[in-house]
Amino acid sequence: WPQRVLETLVTFFRELATPGGVALLFAIICLSSQVVLLDLFLWKYVHEVSLVTLVVDIPLMLYMMWYWRAESAHYAVPTQWLAYSWVHAAKVVVLFCRVMPRLPAAVGENTSLRDFFINGSMDNLYSPEMVMNMLLLTPVLYSLLMYRAGRAIFGAHASRITVDFVMHYDMLWHVVIDMVDQADMFRFSRLPEICGQDLSIEHSNSIINIQTVTPLLLFLSMALQAQALPGVMVDSWKIPMPVSATPPPPLPTKERPSSRLQASHSTSTIRTMSRSDIQERAQSSADLASLARGRRLAASPSSPMEALHRAEAGEAGCSASSPSGRRSAPAEGASSSAARGLGLGG
Repeated sequence: WPQRVLETLVTFFRELATPGGVALLFAIICLSSQVVLLDLFLWKYVHEVSLVTLVVDIPLMLYMMWYWRAESAHYAVPTQWLAYSWVHAAKVVVLFCRVMPRLPAAVGENTSLRDFFINGSMDNLYSPEMVMNMLLLTPVLYSLLMYRAGRAIFGAHASRITVDFVMHYDMLWHVVIDMVDQADMFRFSRLPEICGQDLSIEHSNSIINIQTVTPLLLFLSMALQAQALPGVMVDSWKIPMPVSATPPPPLPTKERPSSRLQASHSTSTIRTMSRSDIQERAQSSADLASLARGRRLAASPSSPMEALHRAEAGEAGCSASSPSGRRSAPAEGASSSAARGLGLGG
């Protein structure tokens, strides 16, 4: 097992050197930074019970680190985004209703990020701009996860531009723009400060209605965006191989395959037949069946109705061939005999 662990570590660091590994590393950094800072706001302005969201956030980060391989991104990334979206939607509602209205207004130049990450100061950390900056990490995280999922679904080296490929990245830009609008909607929680005292008093009912509807819209939009990350959840999907990869060698076959192998081989041969070959075989089978049926009818004694039809057909042929249009004697005899057989004649 030490050799296996060493090989896994070597493969892990090689994966981090690839574009997909870099995207995974930055996704983990974005998620952990956002979780820590938003939980600080919830812990200070709401209650300590708000830290219960760590029950989902910590396993989510461990889940992202566990599925670090590029070939597992097509089914692991959608699950990660689904869990993140639902927890984040609940946090956003609490931040809008309970945290943003209580934050102090920023005075002068906003240097909260610089003071926190460089100087280690938390004086200007709790500000509305800091909350909005942390919310803007969501589209960054979504873009990184979409990139990993796209490489797993369409291959590392896409040979051509397809409709699915274009729709994948078109959805990426649409969702990113929606997330930026969602972060900007947090300004509605401080509308009286933005509008001023006079307008706030004049349009107080409208401001209340806007601040009542906005949390519901934020929750629904972020919860529905959990379905905005495509993936492949079935086992029958064949991940496209890179151009440099070599196909696996064929399985060795025995000289005398068993009857079960012969049956499976014949079944696979039938499945690989083209549609034109199937239609030709079906037509030839129908022709052989109709020929055999005609032979059986010719060999078996005719029924009275069949005899009448044959007689009428022969009579019509003879009248058409005769220039005077008169019946020939054999045709008349056949017609009369068929009529007597049916009980139509005297």
